[in-house]
Amino acid sequence: MLRTVSHLALAGGLLLGTPLVASALVIDDFATPLTTDAVVGLGGLPNPVNATGGGAAAGAIGGNRGVALERTAGGGTASVDVGLSTANALSVSTGAGVAANATVIYDGDTNGTPNTSGLGGIDVTDGGANSVLRLLVESDQAGVVFRITFHDGAVNTFLDLVTTGGNTFGSPQLLSGNLAALNQDILKNVGAITIDVFGPTSFDVSMKQFTTAVPEPGSLALVAIGLAGLRYAGSRRRVA
Repeated sequence: MLRTVSHLALAGGLLLGTPLVASALVIDDFATPLTTDAVVGLGGLPNPVNATGGGAAAGAIGGNRGVALERTAGGGTASVDVGLSTANALSVSTGAGVAANATVIYDGDTNGTPNTSGLGGIDVTDGGANSVLRLLVESDQAGVVFRITFHDGAVNTFLDLVTTGGNTFGSPQLLSGNLAALNQDILKNVGAITIDVFGPTSFDVSMKQFTTAVPEPGSLALVAIGLAGLRYAGSRRRVA
């Protein structure tokens, strides 16, 4: 029984762990700051209050990046790419008691409205090879959600990446997700990509790298070992 549990834990841990990666498709390296920041100032109630920004971004898919910001609660400030950003990073910040949703848009345009056919049908899986989504972030608290949505005209598929732990500024955490669980037809014909950032009030986050990637062969081998352990455990139970 103990051996069975250990094999289950091994396989589960390997499958759920963050995989190593061999190569990647860069969606945004965040090396270029916004030409126009998105800022919601003090007051302006009642909510929602909206702002937009964007600009050309050489390291972003489609060559441009748009931003939409909506404050949904509180009377304080919310901003994208103001104050927190260091080199190769894009920040979102909300003031005390402020809830907001910031959307970073990749559709070939620089405005704050997604054109869901703007990228013209990009294959973010690189022919099915890329099955890992990675976002390197810094955050001052847990529970900040990065909802990554891939659009193909009127249809879309998405996954949520969520920060954990305490303050990770100065020590970024790598958030990763499984692209194999999403609609592959959409991933192979992407017209736009959006990142919706939302969560608790008064959060500060900084995005530093956004890619899809190929798992390392060594990582796949570890998963295979875990699955072999499950099969072995099952055969032991049948013999018993």
